[in-house]
Amino acid sequence: MESKPRSSRTRKTAATDKPKAPRATKPRASKASATAVAEPPAPTHEQIAARAHELYVSSGHQHGREQEFWLEAERQLKAEAK
Repeated sequence: MESKPRSSRTRKTAATDKPKAPRATKPRASKASATAVAEPPAPTHEQIAARAHELYVSSGHQHGREQEFWLEAERQLKAEAK
């Protein structure tokens, strides 16, 4: 088997290459911080309780709807925070 002749052009070897200066790079944001949008803090227990009480009073003091008032209060407060 015959080997192919090498090209007359040769690459510089590592010994003859000039040392390269380090490249300046921008600090990269982590994927989490780059893609995540800061969400407003969740409403506190006290805020939800106060709003649920307002809903209870505005409903004419209807008993048995505590969970409904609580969930509605939570929904309203989250919507207001956005």
